Amino acid sequence: MSDRSKRWILSGLLAAMLMVGMLGCVTGNEAGSSQEPDTSVGEAGVEEARVDESVAEENASEDTASEDTTEGSEVVESTQESSTEESGDSASKERGEETKMAEVKNEEKNFHENPIVRNIYTADPAPMVYGDTLYLYTTHDEDELVNDFYTMKDWRCFSTKDMVNWEDHGCIFSLDDIGWADDRAWAPQCIERNGKFYLYCPVHKRNGGMAIAVGISDSPAGPFRDLGHPLVDEGDWNDIDPTVFIDDDGRAYLYFGNPELRYVLLNENMISYDKEVGIVKVPMTEESFAKGSHDTGTSYGEGPWFYKRDGLYYMVYAAFGEGKNMEHLAYSTSEGPTGPWVYGGVLMDEKDGVFTNHPGICDFKGHSYLFYHTGDLPGGSLFHRSVCVAEFNYNEDGTIDVIPKCSGVSRID
Repeated sequence: MSDRSKRWILSGLLAAMLMVGMLGCVTGNEAGSSQEPDTSVGEAGVEEARVDESVAEENASEDTASEDTTEGSEVVESTQESSTEESGDSASKERGEETKMAEVKNEEKNFHENPIVRNIYTADPAPMVYGDTLYLYTTHDEDELVNDFYTMKDWRCFSTKDMVNWEDHGCIFSLDDIGWADDRAWAPQCIERNGKFYLYCPVHKRNGGMAIAVGISDSPAGPFRDLGHPLVDEGDWNDIDPTVFIDDDGRAYLYFGNPELRYVLLNENMISYDKEVGIVKVPMTEESFAKGSHDTGTSYGEGPWFYKRDGLYYMVYAAFGEGKNMEHLAYSTSEGPTGPWVYGGVLMDEKDGVFTNHPGICDFKGHSYLFYHTGDLPGGSLFHRSVCVAEFNYNEDGTIDVIPKCSGVSRID
């Protein structure tokens, strides 16, 4: 082979190596690398090729050209691997920073494991069925605690059509939206009336006690805007955990309270209540709520959930049994919306719980569900909770057996 031919082959190899090296850098940048293309490896390859060309001219050896080809390929492969690793690291970092739900949406998935939400801590679930969609409103336990207490600043919303694939709507209302409040974005509930959506939320009033705020929106997924003042404000600490229900006759009721259960009759506008009736205190009797260890001497603690099914009114709530220092869920029933209430029994026991629990019940596409919270996520505790769901059935007489905490629920159509 002539020296001219050897030089022509080596020049071609050099050009190929430079082209592939440039493509490797471009590919790395397009995949998401924020760094400038690394040309140091390519420059080293150029220098090696120049040395090899000189050696080839001096020795006129075809073997040298073959070895140079192998070395050039290794340089190119090294450049490509470096670019691919940088691109992969960047993409992984971006994925890690994205807000994710408990599972990847997949039409073939037939089961959703608890907890429902896995990327943040959530508590105090409040389901609302609207059309063919179940909306789930929750509180949000912040990762970092302030004063070693519940640190909660906003409310979140999630939705599903099949109980398996969930959409995260993010923060829909927060303390920043309520000028007169400064702390404790606690257990909410949402309801629709006349095309508007009303989110009732307990908050700490500046220079006051707990009070109930109202967020208003044209969409179930928010964002919600504040009414501008408290709906209920008794100047004490009882005004928490509102639950709202509109009866068949159009009357709307807002129950709330810890340690006492109280209610108001909401007006048609849902942002004021009947002042003539005022704030009504429910008699806290053992017949209504069983004997327990909370402040009233009954088991009723907090977190009421009020609804009606087949003509029977239900009041589900977080409860303290005799001698117990952790909440279980219990329920009472009534033939009327304001009582008298008759104790029904334990709905979910304290086992595997985290001091508090909070019920949310709904029927959705022919299935009955109880939403609750635990500390099942990594790092979970009484201040870092996670919303879960269990399917259950009513007995023919309307009673409900104890519902165990479970691993998850199946897909529905």
